[in-house]
Amino acid sequence: PVDAAAVLETAAPLLAAGSAVLYSLSLPNFAVLEGIPWLAWIATAPLYLALRRSSWRRGFSSLLLYTGLQALLVNWWQGTFSYVSLPFTVSLTVIQYLPFIALLAGTVRLFPRMGLWAAPLLWTGFDWVRSLGFLGYPWGILGVSQYGNPTIIQVASIGGVWAVSLLAHLMGAAAAMGIENLTSGQFSFGLLRRRGDSGGFAPGPAYYLRPWIPAVAVGAVILLVTGIGALSIRARDARALETAAAGESRRVRILAVQQNTDPRKHDYRLSFQELSRLTEEALLAHGGRVPPEPPVPEDSTDGDEPASDGPANPPIPIRAEEQPFNLVAWPESGFVPDMRFWLDETRLRRRRSKLVREMLNWQSAAAIHLVTGTQDHFYEVVEPDPEDPESPSEVKRIRNSAVFLTPDRKDDFDREYYYKIRLVPFTENFPYDEQFPRVAELLHNFSTTQWTPGTEHHVFQAPAFRFSTPICFEDVFPDHLRQFVLAGSDVFVNMSNDYWANTPLEGYQHAAHAVFRTVENRRPLIRATCSGWTISVDTEGRISDDWPEFYTPGYVVGEYDLPNEPELTFYTKNGDWLPVICGIIWTAFLAGEFIFRRKRNLWREIL
Repeated sequence: PVDAAAVLETAAPLLAAGSAVLYSLSLPNFAVLEGIPWLAWIATAPLYLALRRSSWRRGFSSLLLYTGLQALLVNWWQGTFSYVSLPFTVSLTVIQYLPFIALLAGTVRLFPRMGLWAAPLLWTGFDWVRSLGFLGYPWGILGVSQYGNPTIIQVASIGGVWAVSLLAHLMGAAAAMGIENLTSGQFSFGLLRRRGDSGGFAPGPAYYLRPWIPAVAVGAVILLVTGIGALSIRARDARALETAAAGESRRVRILAVQQNTDPRKHDYRLSFQELSRLTEEALLAHGGRVPPEPPVPEDSTDGDEPASDGPANPPIPIRAEEQPFNLVAWPESGFVPDMRFWLDETRLRRRRSKLVREMLNWQSAAAIHLVTGTQDHFYEVVEPDPEDPESPSEVKRIRNSAVFLTPDRKDDFDREYYYKIRLVPFTENFPYDEQFPRVAELLHNFSTTQWTPGTEHHVFQAPAFRFSTPICFEDVFPDHLRQFVLAGSDVFVNMSNDYWANTPLEGYQHAAHAVFRTVENRRPLIRATCSGWTISVDTEGRISDDWPEFYTPGYVVGEYDLPNEPELTFYTKNGDWLPVICGIIWTAFLAGEFIFRRKRNLWREIL
């Protein structure tokens, strides 16, 4: 007869690799853009089996294989625009995972009683830890695979995305328990046997069902969570109708534009022309008005032409109340030129100064409340070098920004900014240039941008609501967006430039993470991106159907009934409590194993 346990031990590397493939395919992936979400419920089972049937050392090497392959497949899109980025990300991920790999291998292999129950707790806690600090990168969390299932993700309003991820990991562990029990032959006791035809005893139905009791129990919990989620959605929809009928909510409409250019690589005027054209198209399509075409100013490379003061025949004024949208959102870097810099009186004759004036004149004439990605600067006072009398006393710092422009502003300097806080490590910011100058020089040679991070979770005030503008991958950090809600935000207006990825996969994965922020905080979210995924998501995590295709110009309109007194969810009030509790319970499980086992036997297994 075949020794199933021996087969599992021999096939440990293949099981680990298979688990990495299942994990990656459950998320949006290069083979199926939407992902195959049901795979998440069994994705970790092969890996757990490999760890249970291997020595600690072999389990560690299997986990290394799993981590590297999973990081490669989930971040596959990085290889479409840079040969350096993908191997760098995979290498950095493996290094970050080393402590987790050691702990997970030890937890599953060395603790027979509670190891498989403790492993999902450890994994959930580690996913939270890897979202912290400068290297925070919570990309590809297993629970994100369920972004398209509103009923199951309602639990995120209590425990965040971590709750969904924990359920998926528990199901994988329970499935591994069932397979392990069937192959171990440890459950052939008399109460679960029936008398055979030739005398004696033979296994009865209960003998084959008992190994799957953990999986059935976890499955029942998942079905319960799903059922409660469905009832919650129905109840919340009914409550929203009652609130609107009673006049206790505000109806707002937000336009998010996707121009299908990369403002960092294409001409700034081209991006502005596309964004303004699509905005006017949406205004007309929804019963609004657009200003007449202004005369196109002549370009000047030598700065001899004076800046245009606007069209000779002023357009008929448009009132903001006549426009169909409460807010128009353009994506990250939608309008790149630094307004503070180019509106300086010494630069009024320059071409970019003219473009800034043209944009501001257009926005004012269109009478729209506009928020767009841009850049802004400030000067930081530094200590001059005593050995260099010509050393500067202040240094210019650039920030990745969102600027809010109102139609009734007093002048071109009447504007409001949010500065991106969570910058992409190495790509947008490297704060250790003095400690690691060679690394900083290498990054500079690869044309990375050294932005200065913001410090305030700023909330903008529109006429009917308050909104926040998390920029780019800030929307993958649960606690970061939670802080905007605590500051008073009614709506998330995420702006991102995913054009550079050269593939819709990155945009799809990115938006899948963002969906969870709506349920966690019960705040709607609209995304304005350069190339996709430009979508509108309601407070139940439901994605609207009318989004523009990837890498095509278009727009989406988000319509929301915002309650006058918006709620604060359990998650919003308490933050990332669940992964912390998971870490505490994991520690208790391991302490229990130490108590019930002799220490010398444990160290013998490790060595």
